[in-house]
Amino acid sequence: MHLQLFAIVMSLFCEVIRMGSGVMQKQSAHRETSEDCQSCLECSWDNGCVRCPERFFLFLQRKGMSHHGTCLHSCPAGHYGQRGRDVNRCMSMYKYVC
Repeated sequence: MHLQLFAIVMSLFCEVIRMGSGVMQKQSAHRETSEDCQSCLECSWDNGCVRCPERFFLFLQRKGMSHHGTCLHSCPAGHYGQRGRDVNRCMSMYKYVC
């Protein structure tokens, strides 16, 4: 009887440890992305900010074949803010002609 109780307690103990390690992994993964996503309403691991708060501008920077988004109060030099119904974007002042 004591052996069965001991086995149940050890089983529960192991389950608690396993669940705790999963929580730690999720928290560390969140910390890695949180710097890029501090001002975002919605963030993607690969693309940074995808959606910004109402008064922020979404600034997309090209990185290889993808874009990386950042939410900014104002657009950087060479860009202007264009407000839209769904999203405010930073637009380039320079048009690329090929």
